[in-house]
Amino acid sequence: MYPLRVYGYASELGLDKVAAKASTHLLHPPLTSYSTEEMKAIPTAEAYHKLALLHEFRTRKIRETLMNEEVFPHGYGECSRHAQRTKDLWKTRKHVVYNQIQAATDAAAEMVSLGEQPVADCQSCSKAWNAAVAMLSYKCARIPRRIDKLPTEVPAG
Repeated sequence: MYPLRVYGYASELGLDKVAAKASTHLLHPPLTSYSTEEMKAIPTAEAYHKLALLHEFRTRKIRETLMNEEVFPHGYGECSRHAQRTKDLWKTRKHVVYNQIQAATDAAAEMVSLGEQPVADCQSCSKAWNAAVAMLSYKCARIPRRIDKLPTEVPAG
């Protein structure tokens, strides 16, 4: 119920595994939404920095993954009648979702909630959209959700 406090206590006591597990529950809400008083639960700048890196890394990687995903990868499943419309819609939706991404955003769910209806009139486009969303979901699920799973050198955004 209080992952920030758990994270803080675990960090202070050197319980790295517990702190890492708690970090998973600190992806939402954004760190900036906590009050100064609440943030005092984090005992050191290093402990805070790890959380900030996790949020920044996830946000950047989710955005990268989203922007690299195509609705018709390598032309696979491309509909001859509606392909351009579907590609344009996919691109537009990606940009809308991109601007909303935070560390806990489910980009695939956002693409589904935004995109199911516009391509429903074409079976090929609908199938391609759903496949692209499924691939996006798979790729985003592989992005680390815990501080102990971050690459040792997290490059700056």
